[in-house]
Amino acid sequence: MPTLAIHRDNVLAREIDLKDGTLRIGRGEQNDIVLLDDKKEVSRFHAELRPEDGRYVLYDLNSQNGIRIGGRAQPTITLEPGTPVTVGPYTLTLVAPASFAAETLVLSTDAKTTLRGTKAVLPAPADSTTAPRLAPAKPPAAKPSLRTNTITLAGWTVSKPMLYGGAAMVVALIALSVTFLPASRRGSRQVEPIANPSPAPAAKPEDAKQKGLAEARSLLERNDYDGALKVLEPLLMSDPADVEALDLRTRATTGAKAALAPPVEVAKVDGKPTGAGNGTPPGDRLPTPKKTPEGLPPIEIGCRPGEKRADCAERAREVSDRYDRAKTTLDAGAYEAAIAQFTEITNDEPDYRDVAALLARAREGIHAIAQQALEAAMKAEAEGDLVGAIQQYARARQVDSSTGGVADESSKRVRARMKVEGTDAFKRAKQYDAGDRVPQAVMFYELAFRYLPDDDPNKKVAKDRWDALRARQ
Repeated sequence: MPTLAIHRDNVLAREIDLKDGTLRIGRGEQNDIVLLDDKKEVSRFHAELRPEDGRYVLYDLNSQNGIRIGGRAQPTITLEPGTPVTVGPYTLTLVAPASFAAETLVLSTDAKTTLRGTKAVLPAPADSTTAPRLAPAKPPAAKPSLRTNTITLAGWTVSKPMLYGGAAMVVALIALSVTFLPASRRGSRQVEPIANPSPAPAAKPEDAKQKGLAEARSLLERNDYDGALKVLEPLLMSDPADVEALDLRTRATTGAKAALAPPVEVAKVDGKPTGAGNGTPPGDRLPTPKKTPEGLPPIEIGCRPGEKRADCAERAREVSDRYDRAKTTLDAGAYEAAIAQFTEITNDEPDYRDVAALLARAREGIHAIAQQALEAAMKAEAEGDLVGAIQQYARARQVDSSTGGVADESSKRVRARMKVEGTDAFKRAKQYDAGDRVPQAVMFYELAFRYLPDDDPNKKVAKDRWDALRARQ
């Protein structure tokens, strides 16, 4: 049975036995052959491998990078044994056993073949005169003459002494080689076959994310702040704007700082606590001033008219705590939440510390995230991931309203393209459906109902037919 060898970076990833039936190839999990590719050089539905007339033909499914042989993109490629075909970072090579290779021999004009699947079966000949001949028989080797001193072999005349002398020299050379060859070289060496394990199924990103968030919450409940930060770091590298992960990191960072903070010392006189060590009654004392970084204004706030000294001190402590939480949120990269917190402080206490500078820093972070979303959207659009492009454009607009003009115009362009491609996918799905080619029909019906707008009546038709065909599979 022929097999398909799949290599990546010149390393064999897997081998797949080729049977009757079409195989769909692509990055999406719905394919028969899934080619994982973080760089998305492989499209979600990239190509189809179909058996046709005893051969295997690879069809491009309007992929972004196409299927290539010899560096040139082709719409269809008939696979030849040993000839690699490029699909993104992968190469696909047909590996044919000897029996399969024999099927490709050109028979004589009198012979007929019957194709059954991928095997050529020759019918039994009626008589010996009509039997097919694959190749002319070799003429028998000439017998050496016993009455002459020469031998004729394959049309060459060689003298017996020369023939026998040459044979003797060959035998002597072989004997010398065996004698002087080191023992370690003469012993046969057992070569273990290299196993080609199938790659383990990749965990779904959403499942891994939820598992990581649950682990971080558990660590926070046990006050293991450093452990929670280690778990959250890869999650935020994957999605820097994940709100829940950012909130957990803020809590972990705040808890870690609180655990390291020294206890507040209260001045005492005659063993009793005082406000500032100067005999002030406890009820009217101000909090012990905190040391502020060099260049920052003092943390004390102005007391309001008629406000008691103790109430003013409590409010100053509360504003300082809010400032610390907002700064921790900013350092964690939760820019939107940090902007809201700093804005509240500014409304209550204008010109408090360096809140204005920190607000500007948070807004710069928001703008950077929006730009990243725009770049991701444009990349997804170029690779044909139109749904992903729409999502990224919407995210950019939501994060930073200043990008709304670009995001809205780009979304409009992508939706127009989706309608065109959705309409085409619906037509192709109906054609495959009429020919009872269920896998292809399912693929294009799915593309149709994902791409067609909600007000298009064919969207519901595509979804209903997709559900019905999926139930048959």
